[in-house]
Amino acid sequence: MHHKVRFVDIKNDIAKEAWIAYDNSSIAEQDERGRLSLAEKKGQSKEKTETVLRGFKAGFSVEAIAKLTDLTVAETEEILREFGE
Repeated sequence: MHHKVRFVDIKNDIAKEAWIAYDNSSIAEQDERGRLSLAEKKGQSKEKTETVLRGFKAGFSVEAIAKLTDLTVAETEEILREFGE
């Protein structure tokens, strides 16, 4: 039995392939935005960690450091426990 390939079938297949390519492209773009956002957060986190440690070594209170870095007292204390000397 011979099946005739209709133009509509070809058009639908092309549309599916185009949609899949577009969808994959969108996913890749979102992944890249996520990677950049994570890298940015890590950079901010590193900067805040360094600021907490410098402030503590300079004699600032945990409360003052927390206020200056927009961290909570608990977050500041956690950084000091994890990275402090």
